[in-house]
Amino acid sequence: MKKPLIRQALVPLIAAAAIVLGAPLAAAEPTPDPTTETSPIEIRTTPDATPSSGESEPAADQPSPSTVEETAPPSVVPAEPEATEEADAGQTPADPEPSPEATATTTAPEAAETSTTPTPMPSETPEATPSPTPTTDGRVIAEAPPSALTANGSAIAEFAVPAAERESLAVPGATTLAQGATSASTFTLTALTWQSATPGITLYARFFQDGAWGEWMEFVSTDDAALESGSFHGTEAGWVGASTGIDIEAVGPAGSTITGLTARLISTTEDAVAPTVRKSGRSLAGGYVAQPAIVFRGSWGAAPSPDCEGPDESVRAAVVHHTVGTNNYTRAQAPGIVRGVQAYHQSLGWCDVGYNFLVDIYGTIYEGRTGGIALPVHGAHALDWNEDTVGVSAMMNAATAQPSAALIESMSQIIAWKLGNNYRDPLGWVTLVGERLPVIFGHRDVLNTACPGQYLYARMTDIRERVAAIINASGTSPIHELWLELGGESSYLGEPYWLESPHAGGRGTQFTNGWIYWSAATGTHPVHGAIVNRYQSLGGPDGYLGFPTSDEIEAPGGGVYQTFQGGAIYWSQATDAQAIHGAARILYERTDGPESFLGYPTSGEVPQTGGGIVQFFEGGRIYWSEATDAHRTGGRINAVYSSPEYDGPASYLGYPITEEIALEDPEGVYQDFQGGRFYWSDASGAWPVHGAIGGSYARSGGPESALGYPTGAETADVNGGVHQTFQNGRYYWSEKTDAYPVHGAIGGLYVRSGGAAKFGYPISTEAARQGGGVTQRFERAVFAWTEEKDAWIVSQS
Repeated sequence: MKKPLIRQALVPLIAAAAIVLGAPLAAAEPTPDPTTETSPIEIRTTPDATPSSGESEPAADQPSPSTVEETAPPSVVPAEPEATEEADAGQTPADPEPSPEATATTTAPEAAETSTTPTPMPSETPEATPSPTPTTDGRVIAEAPPSALTANGSAIAEFAVPAAERESLAVPGATTLAQGATSASTFTLTALTWQSATPGITLYARFFQDGAWGEWMEFVSTDDAALESGSFHGTEAGWVGASTGIDIEAVGPAGSTITGLTARLISTTEDAVAPTVRKSGRSLAGGYVAQPAIVFRGSWGAAPSPDCEGPDESVRAAVVHHTVGTNNYTRAQAPGIVRGVQAYHQSLGWCDVGYNFLVDIYGTIYEGRTGGIALPVHGAHALDWNEDTVGVSAMMNAATAQPSAALIESMSQIIAWKLGNNYRDPLGWVTLVGERLPVIFGHRDVLNTACPGQYLYARMTDIRERVAAIINASGTSPIHELWLELGGESSYLGEPYWLESPHAGGRGTQFTNGWIYWSAATGTHPVHGAIVNRYQSLGGPDGYLGFPTSDEIEAPGGGVYQTFQGGAIYWSQATDAQAIHGAARILYERTDGPESFLGYPTSGEVPQTGGGIVQFFEGGRIYWSEATDAHRTGGRINAVYSSPEYDGPASYLGYPITEEIALEDPEGVYQDFQGGRFYWSDASGAWPVHGAIGGSYARSGGPESALGYPTGAETADVNGGVHQTFQNGRYYWSEKTDAYPVHGAIGGLYVRSGGAAKFGYPISTEAARQGGGVTQRFERAVFAWTEEKDAWIVSQS
C-alpha cells in the first residue's frame, strides 16, 4: 500500500563518535543508562565551562531528577467520560498554572472543555519585544533576521550561522567551527538545521531572556529531520521560553566541518482559553477501549495539510518520543507549542507535523498528523518504523526531568485506545522492518538516538503495564472474538484498518478486506466483498439498512445475499451488489426472490413521479407508491409499460395496483394499473385499455367477449374521438356518444365504407332484429346483418 521509505544518512552531532543510522538497537527490555544517554533534539544546560562525558545537570528551571517525586500510574481504570461527542462548554483550566517543579507530580488534569476557538493567529510578522540590547562577551550581534508567517499563524525567522575558527565560549579550550549571535523578535521555540557535518561535532546555544543570557544548552540531532526532504539534517523544535536573542556555537575537533548551519527561531501565540476537546462515551458492552479526550487539529489551530501520504495497512505497534526543550510552559502555551512543531516540520519540507499524537505535561492529548485519528495514519517520527505504527510524543524534555503522572496516564490512554481497538497485545512482541520489538517501544530501540529521554524511557514498563490494564478492564470484544474465530490476520478479512469504533449504537471494525459489525440487537456479523462496498455506499449502519442480521447466504445461480435490519443486499456475478428494502423487499422475497421471473436486482431504488419508486431486476421491475403498495411488472407488459411511449407511472396508466392475473380461456394475462389495464396474449401482444373503452370492454367480458384481446393502443379518430383495435373488432368512443364496440360483418362493412368519418360514431351495441339477425345504430346510419343477407346499410342521413 505504501512506497518504501529511504533512510537518510543523517549526520548526528554527538561529540564522542559518529552514529551509523539504520542500525537498530537490540530489542530487549529497555534499561536506562543516564551516564551515557544523549537525547535527540534535547536542549540541556551545561553547569560549568567544561562539558562532562556523562549526563549534564538539570536546567535551572527544571526539578532535579533526584528530588522529583515520581507518582506511579493509578492501579485502577479511571471512570470513562460521559457519553457525548462534544465536550461541555464553559469550563476553563484551573489557575494558577503549576510551577515547573510541580509538573512532575501533576495528577491527571480536568479535560479542557471550553468550546471556544484558540486565540486568533497573528496576521503579520510579530514585532520585537522591547528588551535590553544583548551583548555576547564582545562578539558582534547580527542584524535581526526577518520572520515569515506560516500557514498556522506561527512565524519562523532563519538565522544563518557563519563559519568560524576560534576558541569556544561554550566549551573553553575547544575549537569553534561555526559561531553567531542575533537579536530577534520574541521567539519561543528553536531548532537547528544544517546541510552536512563531519562526525564528532556538538551544537550549543544560549538565549537572551529577561535582559540576560542564559546557560549554554546542548542541541542533539534527530535522525528523522530529513525524512521527507532529504536535503538537510536537524534537531527537533524545542520549547525555550520567550527569548529575544540566540547565541550559537558548533564545537568539534580540529579539522571538523559543518555547512549550512541555520537557527530556526519560531514564535507562536499563547491561547487565552483552552481549546475544544472531544471524547467518546461509554460503550454498552465490553471489549471497546473508550477514546480519551483529544484536542483536534481544528481546535489547536493546525494548518491544512492536504498532501500527506495515505494511511498504512494497520497499526501494529506504538513508538514513544519526547519533543524536548524546557518543561516550564503553561497550559495556555501548550497549543502554541504544537503549532510551532507543525510550522517547523513543514518548514523542513514535510507535509505536516510528524507525530500522530502529542501529550503535554498537564495530560492534554493533541491530534497530530492529519488523516483521521481512527485510521493507521502514516507519520514521520521513526524513519522506516513509521510504517504500521502510531507515534506518540511527550511535550517535554525527559532527559532532564521526570514525566508527570498526568502525562504518563494520558499517554497510556491514547496508546491503549489505538492498540486495544486494533487488537494488539501491549505486552507482546512484533516484527517490523526485520526487527523483533516490543509492541510499545521507544524511539531509541530502533534508531541510534536517546529519545524519548532517560526518565521517560525508564517508564516504558510502567506504560506497557498501564496500557494492558486499561485494555483488560474494557473486557472482551465480540468483534475481536469473531475475527480470531475466522482466522485473524490470516482470514479473508486481513488486519484491522479502521480501529473498532462506535457506530449508530453499536460498533464496527474495518479490516483490510471488509468489516465486522456488532450491536446488542443483531449480534456480530462480517460484511465483505462487493456487498460491503454497496453497504458502505449507503451509509453502513448509519444508513437505512442498519446493522447486519446475518452472514452471507448462498442464493440460486451462484449468487449470495445478506440481510440487515432495514433490508437486504443481493449479489450475482452479472448484477453486482444491490440493496432492496421496504415493501419492495417484502414482495420480492415473498415471491421467491431471485428464483422468480425477476431474477437478481440490477439497481437500487430509483425515484419516480408522485413520490414513488421503481427498482430494476434482470427480468422486470418492482414499482411502489404510497397509494398502490409494491407490485411487479415483467415480460411484454413491462416492456410496453416502461417504453418511451408510456414512460411507466408518468403516463395516464400510473402505478400498477395488482400483479399479473392469468386468464385461461382464451389464454393470456392482464394487470391492473391506476389508470387502466394491460392485456397480453401470445397472439395479440401486450396492450393497455383504459377510460370508457376499457370500462366497457371489461364489463362485456374482456378477452372472453366477441372482440378477444386488444391488438393496438387507442388511436385518434375524427371529431376528437378515438378507436382501438381488438382481435375481432374495434371499440369507438367520442365524448358525445360514449364507447361502443363494432365487430363481425357490421363492423367490417362500417370500417370499409368510411367509418366514423362518414357515418359518425356508434351509439349502441348490436341488438336483435325482428325477423332475425342484428342491427346497430350509428350517429348517421343504421346497419343490419342477417345470416342470409350478410351486412348492409339500412338507412343513412
